Amino acid sequence: MKPEERLAKLEDALRRIEDGTRDLSEQLPAMRSFAEKARKTEQALEQSRSKLAESEKREKTATVALEGIEQAIMKAMDAAKGYVHKPEYSLEERLTMMRLCRKAFSKLSAAGFDIWIPEIGDAVDPAKHTVSGRAKSKLGGDRVADVVSWGYSFPGGEARAAEVLVGDGSLARKERTEKPRAAKPKVKAGIAMVVDDKTARTKKGARKTAKKVAATPFDQLAQAANRNIQKPK
Repeated sequence: MKPEERLAKLEDALRRIEDGTRDLSEQLPAMRSFAEKARKTEQALEQSRSKLAESEKREKTATVALEGIEQAIMKAMDAAKGYVHKPEYSLEERLTMMRLCRKAFSKLSAAGFDIWIPEIGDAVDPAKHTVSGRAKSKLGGDRVADVVSWGYSFPGGEARAAEVLVGDGSLARKERTEKPRAAKPKVKAGIAMVVDDKTARTKKGARKTAKKVAATPFDQLAQAANRNIQKPK
């Protein structure tokens, strides 16, 4: 290659370098701005990661606390159910205590803890009740006739429907088919009757005139006179 040609190529390379340097100088502020934005973005991401880790820590703490609360409520429910369903209590006593438990546990619904304690005669709610069988009752198949277990729904996501028995209506049918028995006549207390010395009653109820007894000898003479007058001659 001739010296003139080498010099021309060298000058061309220098011009290219000058053009590139000029373009780089012009783009340098934009690149600096981009780098600053990237740095700030990285800082924001770091803060977000820190906040997320803190949030996860708080959430974990809250989850543990919530689980503890749910377990405490479950224990309270089990204790209440065990007490209410003792065999020595009558049905009326059981129903009364279940109403008291329903009133007490209903206060937890504001915090998201729903306790379902069905009442006899309630309409069956598929969202809250699971029907496990039938019981002899006047109620029909759409009404709660007995309670097997309580239901609940907790904020942590755990939920269970209340287990109930529905009525079969057999007792209502029995009442309709049974004929009323004739009432036995009631024996009334006897009434003491005072019969004077002039009148007495026979067994058939006929009146019988009692004989008059003279109180004095003069009366006896008068009666004898009357008998003599009435005798036929």
